[in-house]
Amino acid sequence: MALCLSLSEPTLEGCKESLKLLGSGTVEVRVDLISEEGKGQVDEDGLKEIFKTASAAQADTIITVRDLKEAGFTERRLELVKMGLENGANMVDIEIEAPEEYRKAIIDFVRKINRRIQVIVSYHNYDLTPDAADLKKLVNTCFEYEADIAKIATAVNNVQDSARLLSLYSDDRKIVALGMGKLGMITRLAAIKLGSPFTFVAESESKLTAPGQLTKTAMKSILKILD
Repeated sequence: MALCLSLSEPTLEGCKESLKLLGSGTVEVRVDLISEEGKGQVDEDGLKEIFKTASAAQADTIITVRDLKEAGFTERRLELVKMGLENGANMVDIEIEAPEEYRKAIIDFVRKINRRIQVIVSYHNYDLTPDAADLKKLVNTCFEYEADIAKIATAVNNVQDSARLLSLYSDDRKIVALGMGKLGMITRLAAIKLGSPFTFVAESESKLTAPGQLTKTAMKSILKILD
């Protein structure tokens, strides 16, 4: 079970320092947050260096590219995903709502260059947690879209929402189910004990990439108590 650090530093120097502290753990490179084409300052050469550095450290590396300055599932967005995969990323996150052409272009590229690269198909709902039947349908859709891992992240508004998310772990396929918001923190802790391949953490409070996310230090402290 791995803690996955969401890398959101807007500069190359900051990213490299974070990777140095990470060691050989798991990292999600949020290209949309660090790239100069998104909200950061890192150019394409810098992005390549980040992926190569993570790969050299034997870190499992997820490439995630959400909306850039030019929103939508653009050709440039696809190019950046391919660039990350060519330079060492061994996992890729594709949103469930991505057009079929975009999704298949990534999956075909993955299968062509390295069949060991894992595809994550992710669903995000920032308003609510769907009912149990709809959550199961979403998980099934992720795998129908050729996911190796299904990621479900939803806003948690009450304890029942968290319970529904955690019930997804009764499925024996690879699932990451995360609740967003303060009430969803329990799902990020429980994921570790219920079979999730990883759970996301941030380097510090100022670098959270999702509501309810814990810092790496906080997560390790809590897990130490639970163990």
